[in-house]
Amino acid sequence: MLLEPRLDTFIDIETADTKPGATILSIGAVIGELGTGQVVDEFYENVEWRTATTGIDIDTMLWWSRQSEEARHAAFMVPGAPIAEVLQRLNDRCAPYKCKGYWGNGASFDISLLEAKYDSCGILPPWHFWDIRDVRTLLDVWGGDKSSFQFKGTKHHALDDARHEFRSVAVAWRQI
Repeated sequence: MLLEPRLDTFIDIETADTKPGATILSIGAVIGELGTGQVVDEFYENVEWRTATTGIDIDTMLWWSRQSEEARHAAFMVPGAPIAEVLQRLNDRCAPYKCKGYWGNGASFDISLLEAKYDSCGILPPWHFWDIRDVRTLLDVWGGDKSSFQFKGTKHHALDDARHEFRSVAVAWRQI
């Protein structure tokens, strides 16, 4: 069965907590065509987190202390912009592509946390609720997970993670 060409957006975020209201440290996104595995565009920005007074969890910060120096540097040392500006730039990047799906790694994390931030900033996200997709679920149905694929780049860097999720789903998509 041939699948019609489609563009989808894969979004990954890095945070200072794992609960709703978490401080978002960075946002990475890959826009790509699942049938060919071709990346069409990418987005990456750090968010100004130093002014956050909530959404930072000590256990998550301890977890970050055990990650690679490259991941910690990207998440905490690169200056960022206010969250509302970063969300608007993500919208502007996604708008021309009219993507069919917006994928997060887990049904209740990346996209849900971003939706809460969009809401608190008074900005509509670039997706509708029916556009949301879940990387873990698709890979589970396919019979594997992200660890089935070689990781390229720095783990826990939002753009490298989004690239990995896109590559993983594109392979599974073509086989399903």
